[in-house]
Amino acid sequence: MDIGSSSVKIALFDLNGKVIHFKEKAYKSLPEQDPYIWWKSIKDIINDFKKHKEFNEIGAIGVTGQTRGQIFLDKKGNPLRKAILWLDKRATKEAKELNNLIPSKKRKSIWGYVPKIDPSFPLSRLVWIKRNEPDILKKTYKVLQPKDFINYMLTNRWGTDLEGGLGWFNIKEKKVNLDFLKELNIPHDIIQAPYSFTDILGEITDKVEKELGIKKSTPVVVSTMDGFCNLIGSGIITPKIAMDICGTSEIVGFLAENESNKYNGITVLPFMDYYFYGGPTQSGGASLTWFLEKILYLNTKTIDIEKEISKIKKILPDNNKIIFLPYIDGERTPLWDTKAKGAFLGIKKDHTYLHLLKAVLEGVAFSIADIIFKAEKLAKVKVNEVRVSGGGSKSDIWNQIKADVLNIPVSRIKITETALLGSAILAAVGVKFFKSIKEAKDSMVKIDHRYQPNQENHLSYSRIFKLYKKSYISLKDIFHELDQKGVNGE
Repeated sequence: MDIGSSSVKIALFDLNGKVIHFKEKAYKSLPEQDPYIWWKSIKDIINDFKKHKEFNEIGAIGVTGQTRGQIFLDKKGNPLRKAILWLDKRATKEAKELNNLIPSKKRKSIWGYVPKIDPSFPLSRLVWIKRNEPDILKKTYKVLQPKDFINYMLTNRWGTDLEGGLGWFNIKEKKVNLDFLKELNIPHDIIQAPYSFTDILGEITDKVEKELGIKKSTPVVVSTMDGFCNLIGSGIITPKIAMDICGTSEIVGFLAENESNKYNGITVLPFMDYYFYGGPTQSGGASLTWFLEKILYLNTKTIDIEKEISKIKKILPDNNKIIFLPYIDGERTPLWDTKAKGAFLGIKKDHTYLHLLKAVLEGVAFSIADIIFKAEKLAKVKVNEVRVSGGGSKSDIWNQIKADVLNIPVSRIKITETALLGSAILAAVGVKFFKSIKEAKDSMVKIDHRYQPNQENHLSYSRIFKLYKKSYISLKDIFHELDQKGVNGE
């Protein structure tokens, strides 16, 4: 199960990584959500799964999902308010204060690494709740993340994993820093002790068996957040292989042995025995969707998107380069600039919509390269393969563009929903279907196709990539001025 901000996805896998059944239930993505929306969506999907004989053969359950969301529960497990999700910015002031209060050295002693404290950081949210909704904090018995709330609903057990609970725990000491929470006058017992993500949290209860039809005593494994499940579902548990999850945004990153003290816009997180380097962009697949829907007036739900993309073959070879900056909703990694804007540069009268479409695909590939190249420099690692998944990975043309831009072989994972696959791998290991995560991923993760970089194309892209980076620097002040009141008639 994958508890996202805009949908719940559920898949049933066999031990060879084959998807037996898959279904998704969408809902509106909001900064606050009623946690029972997730539960209702699960019930709706499970009702459909019951039609299939394999439903009665479920051996284990793993739940993953969005991180940086908080559900405040009373002693009976009832939510005291709507869940505050990762995209909520209400704790901006608190994040700024905590950044000033906690220098890097102190952060290292509190959390075992140096986290970036932003409005979605768990401590920022707790301070905001303490100031603005003190009655909620007084009544709170536990604070859970979305996937942990679903685990509680399934098993009636509290728990979270160490890696997915970043911001709650000292990752080195594997415990909550009690002294610091006392300094802020926040009760430490609302945060549950961490488990390993392959631990069995509990079993399906009588109530859930009656409500969902899943057999009582089916084990539920703790699992971890979607970003780390994507890594595992991509078969990445050691350094030098990067992932690119091509969805609404691009989630890009790899593992390295070294921890960097500098960040340069790159997120560095401890994971297993390594450090994760990377982060999400703001608009990957969203840039393509925007262009197809808003510029070409196409319905992306009904058209064959790859067929539309394949039309750019008509203009190849293309020496009339256009640069597209895919910052149509600001940018996260590595710029972290909410005021950045999308832009086409270099348009001439003989250009057509196909040149613009190709530029969109290339611009997203450049944004991925910007993350990987900066992360490589920080981690002192050279990536030798990029594994792509997600909806955008279905495009052979886009995958080849990425390989050419990066000058790194790109491999497409057969299963596009790698977060679900990663959680299934953890569940399989938790109940001893496999001896290790390595054994499980070797059996369940399959490569569908490999794309080798074209050196001639790469040389051309290298020149354009330099201009791509220079374009943002040159336009940054203009982007920010466009946000000022009085501009565009505001």
